[in-house]
Amino acid sequence: TGMELITALGPTLDITWKRLIAGESAVAPITYFDAAEYGCTVAAEVRNPSWPHAVDQSLTNCRRGVQLFATTARGAWLDAGLDRDMPRPDDVGVAAGVSVNYINMAMIRHHFNFRTAGGQALDLGRFAREGGCEPPHLFSKRQGELAATLPAREVGATGPTIAVDTACAAS
Repeated sequence: TGMELITALGPTLDITWKRLIAGESAVAPITYFDAAEYGCTVAAEVRNPSWPHAVDQSLTNCRRGVQLFATTARGAWLDAGLDRDMPRPDDVGVAAGVSVNYINMAMIRHHFNFRTAGGQALDLGRFAREGGCEPPHLFSKRQGELAATLPAREVGATGPTIAVDTACAAS
């Protein structure tokens, strides 16, 4: 069994643990988005994470949560020594709790401009003509199963992979 952490206190299990034992807190004003309209404006954010382990280049177009999970999974894999003593690839699977409720509010506002005159439905004809297209990387940013499949691919695991959407409990 291996362990790894990327937290607001640090980019590795060792750093996080030392800072936690020292009584440090990483709670601070939220900087990742404008939290002014919310009841709480502080959190323990993982700010500008440094990636302690080399990861697959395909992660650059993935959601931030997928990047964090894949990197952490890679660290746990290394900590367990599985890079040196690899089990049969078919015997190794990956399960991940994910939150795929990623919402791009700017895109939602843009799409609402294409409602029908009654305001309830999307005018698909007008949207197709004038709506434009999302950048291709936005598709992969919404795919929760990537949190399980990318780490599995990176370490050569070909057993079952599953991403269970646990909503905000996985955030």
